[in-house]
Amino acid sequence: MLKLEILGNIGNDAQVKDFNGKKYIAFNVAHSEKFKNAQGTETERTTWVSVLYPGEGAIVNYLKKGTGVFVRGDM
Repeated sequence: MLKLEILGNIGNDAQVKDFNGKKYIAFNVAHSEKFKNAQGTETERTTWVSVLYPGEGAIVNYLKKGTGVFVRGDM
């Protein structure tokens, strides 16, 4: 099992989705990092991670585009 910890910003408002009869909160998180490439130019790289959180509830009202989040889970 692979454990993940993601710190970033939500890309789009979260939505409640139904997969095989179970409810999930679905959203994407963008994690950006800045570094210098081989030529010495500062570059920014963004990695997008799709998140499915089991259940539904009031938390979906707080998961809006641009909100900073910390997500911990496993794959």
